[in-house]
Formats: sequence, C-alpha cells, structure tokens
Amino acid sequence: MEDIALLQKIKDWIRVMGQRGIYGGASARLRSTAVEQMLSVVGAEEPKDAQWALDNIASLAKRWATKNQANPGTTSTYLSRAKSTIGDYIAYQKDPTKTIVPRSSSSRNGRESQREHEPATTDAVKSISPDPSVDEQRFVIALSGGKRATLAVPVHLSALDIKILQKQIEILELQVSGEI
Repeated sequence: MEDIALLQKIKDWIRVMGQRGIYGGASARLRSTAVEQMLSVVGAEEPKDAQWALDNIASLAKRWATKNQANPGTTSTYLSRAKSTIGDYIAYQKDPTKTIVPRSSSSRNGRESQREHEPATTDAVKSISPDPSVDEQRFVIALSGGKRATLAVPVHLSALDIKILQKQIEILELQVSGEI
C-alpha cells in the first residue's frame, strides 16, 4: 500500500484504544498486525479509505494469503481481526462518544481470550468461505481417516456460546457411541 496514511491512522487509533483500555495490550498489537497485513496488498489504483477496505476485506485476505502462501488459519485470524478492527474504527470515526466493546475479549481474570492470542493450528483450521457471511465464520476440523467436518458459527461468540457448543459436542459423542 503506497499511501500509508490510512494504515497509519488506523494503527494510531488502535494504539490509543489500547492506552485507554478498550483493547488489551496484546490484542492491540495483534489487531494492528492484522490490519497492516490485510492492507499491505492494496494497490496504488485502489481507494485508500476505511470503508472500502472493510467492504473488500475478504478479497484482501484472499490476495494476502495467495501472495504469502499463508496458512488458512492465519489468514482467517487476520481477516477476522482486521474486519472487526476496521469496523470499530469506522464506527468510532462516525461517533467517538459511543463506547467500543471489543467482541473477542473476555473479562475472565482480566485477560484477553485465548482466541486473541493463538491462531488456529493443528487439528482445527479456520478457512475462508468463498462468500463469507458478515455474521459467520467457518472452521474446518480434521477428523480421523482424512475426514473433515465444517462448523459454522457466529463471528462473535461469548464464553457462554462456547460452553453451549462444548455441551452439544459432548451430546453428539454420546449419541454416536450409542449411549443416548
């Protein structure tokens, strides 16, 4: 991205949000990296505004992944972080008086969620859908014998949502084993 003005504005904003405690320190750094990576593939002829970047974030992620031969999990993580961060940035620019509530942080012990710190790797790999829904993320999970399962969930999951999913998987396990 030749014009670094937009990238620098967003990175400066993320830094300030980190200083204000809106984003945790690690979360702010991870968000900044994700935005930087996604915007790194914006061409000189393309618009340099946040709304255009948000509207085209899935395409930017695909281009970034191709250029960097990136792991699908890393790409999906960067896509998700950049998308939510740019969306927060746009919302803040429209009305700075509204409180930004980070969607992927947890207040458990004052730490950010594990999802903010660790990209998906090994058995569970996030993948980018050809036409990703604004409200959905998909996980491709490697199973035994080369089988795969796809799990589609809302982009913003609460700790309670994750516990519900865990219980549903436990019930599925019991059903498959014939215990139910």
